[in-house]
Amino acid sequence: MSLEAIHGPGILFVRSRISPSSKSILDEPTFLNWYDEEHIPEVTSTSSIKNGFRYVDINKTSTTGDAQNPKPYLACYPMPDLAFTLRDEFKKINFRSSTLPGSGIIYDLVDMDVSYLGFLGATSRKGGSMLDYTSLVSC
Repeated sequence: MSLEAIHGPGILFVRSRISPSSKSILDEPTFLNWYDEEHIPEVTSTSSIKNGFRYVDINKTSTTGDAQNPKPYLACYPMPDLAFTLRDEFKKINFRSSTLPGSGIIYDLVDMDVSYLGFLGATSRKGGSMLDYTSLVSC
């Protein structure tokens, strides 16, 4: 996706796993505490992201992922304009914490896949309104 395509309403979603190289120093409770107590509150305190939710695969066999689900953690942030992710305010979100082991930098400890789900349009039911849609088109 080109940077020009990152605009309009959508959802920023991040799939993650504890990196195999850091599983001996980062446990799941510490990782989830960082997400719940530090990261999500900071992200949802920005001017453009007011909500966030997090998912944990309760059937995972490992915090580093498995064949069924290589990234067992998911965080989603709906926002009115995905272009916010290109702005300085978003780029200043802290990814270092004294509650994390080692360097304290989350990217040193966790593998993350960041993606965008952008709203492109909707198909309404025959004779219905756009609020009565049958499918959404996204990228």
